[in-house]
Amino acid sequence: MRGEYLSTRIRSACAVVILVVIIGISGTAAGSEVMGLFEQRAIAIPIGFGENVSGEIISTGYMGTYTFRAEANDSVYIRMGTKTSSLDPMLILIGPDGGEINRTQGYTSVELHELLGADGMYTILVGDDNDHDTGAYGLFLQRTNNPGNTIEIVGMSLLGTISTTGGMQTFTFTVGTGDAAYIRMGAKDSPLDPMLILFGPDGGEINRTWGYISTELFESLGVGGTYTVLAGDDNGYDTGTFGIFAQVTTNPVNATLLQSGENTTATITVPGGMDTYCFSAAAGMRCFARMGTKASSLDPMLILFGPDGVEINRTQGYTSTEMDEVLDTGGMYTLLAGDDNGHDTGIYGLYIWVQEPPVSVVPFPGYAEMPTDPDGDGLYEDVDGDGVIGFNDVTVYYANLRFVEENEPLEAFDYDGNGRIGFNDVIVLYGEVP
Repeated sequence: MRGEYLSTRIRSACAVVILVVIIGISGTAAGSEVMGLFEQRAIAIPIGFGENVSGEIISTGYMGTYTFRAEANDSVYIRMGTKTSSLDPMLILIGPDGGEINRTQGYTSVELHELLGADGMYTILVGDDNDHDTGAYGLFLQRTNNPGNTIEIVGMSLLGTISTTGGMQTFTFTVGTGDAAYIRMGAKDSPLDPMLILFGPDGGEINRTWGYISTELFESLGVGGTYTVLAGDDNGYDTGTFGIFAQVTTNPVNATLLQSGENTTATITVPGGMDTYCFSAAAGMRCFARMGTKASSLDPMLILFGPDGVEINRTQGYTSTEMDEVLDTGGMYTLLAGDDNGHDTGIYGLYIWVQEPPVSVVPFPGYAEMPTDPDGDGLYEDVDGDGVIGFNDVTVYYANLRFVEENEPLEAFDYDGNGRIGFNDVIVLYGEVP
């Protein structure tokens, strides 16, 4: 034991002597360089969940060291990116016992997503894949099952910023079991190529998407809870501002209720942003919606979701767009309005009309053609089915009052609106003849 102790003391003394000799021979500059090397190897930087940090590999073979504390069954996502350097990113994750858990390397960015097995302090080592290049890098860490530094996003269009290479911003929203969610991200005045990653309440990745100027995700969610969205640059090295929008399409938040025949004016204020509208309809009703712009660069887009939250249809155009849908089920429908390309903003106008389902009429005795509703008011004044309202319609109607009561839908031929068929309806119909 004494021999081992002396051996250790001798090795330490030799190291100090060598360091002193180097400093003495080479001067202050060389001494500072050596001390800097010792500092680089020794210092571990704490990093929090949801935090973006910047660092630099200043010498061949150097690595940056970061630590974070986590618990067993935590799910952590780590991303490293480079842009203005020749560095090929490499990440190594080390557990509390000092053993390597995983590593990854790439060209401009790399990521790790790991389910952790134990409580304790974890270590992230960052460096160059080939161990010879140097340069600046960015690092991001998040716990996806219980994220830190988050922003609530549901029912809102918000601006975000990626300020560090490889950086990401974290958003959350809460849903019930069986809900569906739509998420959109857009960028305009920055080189950012939008990327979205969606994680479930357990921290597991559900889906991801990326695009050139905008991207979107739609998911039917199996379980209730808080979901996490990470937004960043597709390639992991560009920075800049972006817009993001999220909505629960089965039970929308901050939605504007529209009535049939209503006109409204609104503004898309952020790239990728959307406005949410909802309206109630019965099965068989027809919905007509139109969106138009004039004094903005907005290219109108409408997306219609059914009561189950699933997309029914979408339409887009240059200065205006419209959709005309027969609705299969009754309930509350959701309509999203935004820019077609997902990056322009501006003012728009929106109109919606919901028509009652057509009634089931039958031809009058002696006529083969169905009665029609020429003026679209829900009353079938064209009794003989020739397409116009004339004196013959009055005559045929008067001769068949009992037939109307027994065979036709009352609401289609009750011209005076008193809830029954009678001679006063004949008088009202006569007044409709041009």
